[in-house]
Amino acid sequence: MPFISDAKAGFDLLVMVGAGTGAVFLLRWFWMRINAWTEIVAMAVSIVCAVFFQMVWPSVSDVKLLFWHRLLLTIGVTTVAWLAATFVTRPEPAEVLADFKARVRAKGSDIGMGVLWTFLVSLAIFVFMWAIGAAICLK
Repeated sequence: MPFISDAKAGFDLLVMVGAGTGAVFLLRWFWMRINAWTEIVAMAVSIVCAVFFQMVWPSVSDVKLLFWHRLLLTIGVTTVAWLAATFVTRPEPAEVLADFKARVRAKGSDIGMGVLWTFLVSLAIFVFMWAIGAAICLK
């Protein structure tokens, strides 16, 4: 906290960490190859990238990165890292996956539909929140 200049910088840092890990946390439910190491690597690399691009980069480079530049760099580096971790490490044992699928009733083969429904529901939530905000603020 001593290194964060204001609330916006803290929020930006939080968004960057979340964006870096977002894909792996979403895909965990649809792609059964993702394991615990995938998630650990995603979290660690996302935090390191977010801190580096938010706090270290301005001190070591004259190139000014806009927020969306830093966000895309964090997402890109984190995605490469967690994909590498996924394919380098062993998948979860079949019995662990079977137990997981039984508990959450996941098929494991419906990646496209799962991601589509997640996107549509997220979009609906944001539209609903925006509509409420507009109704309150615009009177």
